[in-house]
Amino acid sequence: MRVKLFLSICVFFLLCSVFASAALDLQFTTAISQSPDPASAGNVVTFTVSFRTTGGAVTNLKIIGGVDGTQLFDRMYASIAADKVRTDSFTWTATAGSHTVWFELDPGHTCGDSNYANNRIEKAVTVAGGTPAGQPDLTLTAFLFPSKPKANDDVNFDIIIYNSGNAMSKMCELQFIQDGSVIATKTVPGIVAAGGKIPNLNHCHIKQTWKAVCGAQIEIKVDSNNVNAESNEGNNSWSNKMKCGFTMIDHPDFSTPVNKQDPNGPDLIVKIIKIYKSPYDSTGKTATVEFEVSNIGKAASVPCNMTAKRGGVDEMYFDVPALAAGQSYTDKFVEEYVCNETTTMHIDTDNKNVEIDEGNNVVKKQILCLSPSKKIINNFK
Repeated sequence: MRVKLFLSICVFFLLCSVFASAALDLQFTTAISQSPDPASAGNVVTFTVSFRTTGGAVTNLKIIGGVDGTQLFDRMYASIAADKVRTDSFTWTATAGSHTVWFELDPGHTCGDSNYANNRIEKAVTVAGGTPAGQPDLTLTAFLFPSKPKANDDVNFDIIIYNSGNAMSKMCELQFIQDGSVIATKTVPGIVAAGGKIPNLNHCHIKQTWKAVCGAQIEIKVDSNNVNAESNEGNNSWSNKMKCGFTMIDHPDFSTPVNKQDPNGPDLIVKIIKIYKSPYDSTGKTATVEFEVSNIGKAASVPCNMTAKRGGVDEMYFDVPALAAGQSYTDKFVEEYVCNETTTMHIDTDNKNVEIDEGNNVVKKQILCLSPSKKIINNFK
């Protein structure tokens, strides 16, 4: 009798031990991985993790995941056998800054897990670059007319201010600074961010005139009163030296102005290759302009600006990179297709290059619209 009782007790404890060891424990088997790693703002990032149904089968298992406090992933498994490994992932468009990525198993605690302490896993992620959400970013460029004044000439500045951020800027101040002293201020209206819902309002033009002081250091600064919390506070100014491109030479009447040129310098030219209706515009009202910029001089050029006008109206502004002697590059832009109007392109409008020939920086091409001949029209009558 005692032997039977002893055997019964042993069997009972053995079965308890078996059942205890078979208790379900949902647990992650890998750390969260990401691709690409590291990520930059705007990248589509994939986060992946694996988990195991240790010790028992499970039904109706839910797994969720997300970034910071936002859930981005949700999956339900109808059933998984004991001791099986599954892998899940989700994607996220990265934004700049520090973030926490997470996955969680059985968030409702409905699966009878024996240890909920290991059901959540997190990963700290730092994303570089890009524009944080909800901030403007004001930048500017300036064009001088005439580009090579004489001392005390009136110089007309055309300033274009852009908002390349992702929020509308506030009305702010624009300062004109000469040799460290503020000589004029203007008011800049609020500007819609690039990608905003009001088209063609992500920039504004401001004009200012002052007397040329040869060799003076000019700085133009937007948001000088710092009312905008921008994503980049370091790109709010434009600066250059006031270059006087004419000089007096020894001449009988002492009055002949001669344009300064460098016989060993660069020589930039721009050529409009062709203007044609854009194949992407079903209305036929859009033109594509293909152009080529070349340095036909003897020395490398420095980066400069180029403008494009249609019918005398400013359309586009380009940043032109430095070009080695003999180097060229081609590009294209889109404009309105208006019959008989002229597209004009002007290279080195900011006059940063002292060229061999300063008189060949402009090219013009008329937009032609051919009318069908009477013979063709009559064939359709």
